Amino acid sequence: MKARKKSQAAMEFMITYGWVILIAVGIIAAIAAITDLNTLSFRSQKCEIYSSLKCLAFTIDNENLQIVLGNKAQEALIIKNASIIRDDMLGRLEYDPNGKIKIQRGTGSTATIEFEDAGKSVDGKIVINYFFDGTNENEDSNLHTAVGYILARG
Repeated sequence: MKARKKSQAAMEFMITYGWVILIAVGIIAAIAAITDLNTLSFRSQKCEIYSSLKCLAFTIDNENLQIVLGNKAQEALIIKNASIIRDDMLGRLEYDPNGKIKIQRGTGSTATIEFEDAGKSVDGKIVINYFFDGTNENEDSNLHTAVGYILARG
């Protein structure tokens, strides 16, 4: 009879903790269902470009992404085009200025490029094609490519 009481106490203990764990899992599932637990929301926003260009600032407003670029090179450069290859499989963002954007050398000179219909967040690889001022832009040998990445949320 004594062994039976021990097993009954153990069974009641396990059932009680089982219910507590089940309720806790249910609460976590409910919170996950009603909130946006996107992995992008846990990562910090960042913009990096590895080249003569530098990403100084970026914003997403009204689903448009604006990136402010600076020139780290010793001479002026002209941006020919830019694109963002998205990691979230939502396509590719393109930027092709009607007139070329020129950035003088030095820290005070900046240029803003704008990607339309970017959505509320952008996570992807930045590719910017440019050439230095005074070189022939039609020759492929003078074209340079800056590559980087961006993670931005609106």
